Amino acid sequence: MENYFEIGRTITQDQVDNFCKCVNDWNPIHREDYVTPIVPGMLTASLILENPESMWRVAKMEHVFCAPVYTGKECIYKYTVLHNRSTRKKYQIIVEQNSIVCLRATGLFVKKE
Repeated sequence: MENYFEIGRTITQDQVDNFCKCVNDWNPIHREDYVTPIVPGMLTASLILENPESMWRVAKMEHVFCAPVYTGKECIYKYTVLHNRSTRKKYQIIVEQNSIVCLRATGLFVKKE
């Protein structure tokens, strides 16, 4: 069992627009006409849950936002398994863009029944 993996993701302006519409976030920093559109933090964080191990669901998640994520530029989601038991896993997740840490998270995932 591998204890570390990475996933590259590029968050598009369309994804940001759809997310903002769903959550009624009209902050102009997320709009395409902003100088450098910023991805909403909760959209960045929600993509952590697109963990490829679909037999797991999140039980607890703690986030620390460190720097903005910009639309149209690749982010690297780095997952490190801290604890691995038969019914639960604890991950440390780091989200980087251009080698800058944008988000640090710790997540407890439990096996779906």
